[in-house]
Amino acid sequence: MLIALLMGSIWYAFIFQAYPIEARYEWDYNFSHLTEVVKGSGGDVLHYIKMFHWQYGLLAWPLLMLGIYKLRDQVEESYHRKYLMLGIIVVYIFFSVVAKTQLSAYVLIASLPIFLLMAAGMIKVGTFLKKPIYKWVFSTMVVYSLLSPHNLGLVHIENKQTNLVGAEHFPAKKHNTAIYRSLPSYGLSEGTILFNLPEFEDVECMFWSGFNSYHW
Repeated sequence: MLIALLMGSIWYAFIFQAYPIEARYEWDYNFSHLTEVVKGSGGDVLHYIKMFHWQYGLLAWPLLMLGIYKLRDQVEESYHRKYLMLGIIVVYIFFSVVAKTQLSAYVLIASLPIFLLMAAGMIKVGTFLKKPIYKWVFSTMVVYSLLSPHNLGLVHIENKQTNLVGAEHFPAKKHNTAIYRSLPSYGLSEGTILFNLPEFEDVECMFWSGFNSYHW
């Protein structure tokens, strides 16, 4: 934590000295995510719990519970167990209760202890599965629940809508990408700035064209 704080402090000291107006604006905007709902990204205190299976797979809950149960019996690892649980609980409580804006990326910093406990849950199941074929089948089920290839197939092969990706947006997306890739051939000046791109396509436009770009 000290290393992380040191790195962040150096960066903030630099930007506040070099770009005081912009740095203050960004600081206030970032802090506003804790005090108000930004861009409609709100939710109740159970928001991240409801999204848990979406981030970690359909088998996440049973594996997590089994992992906690497995560590319970290992007294010599009580030190590690406390910090594994603390790392998850503190992150989820803070962003569920304190922060008004709720975005999935906020709780990803708890992914490491979550995956470790899920792995412990897999080991617990593995102790009951004697034959290698059973362990292989179980591992395949876990991987399938994490990757959800059926959703990928629906979107990329059948071009159907899912709860994660809007397949109807793909034609427009491909059309826009072709435009971004062709921009360098238009003979625009080096200082050209592009405005009003679709949301999140500004980064893609900058990648292909080299011009500063802004969405909406």
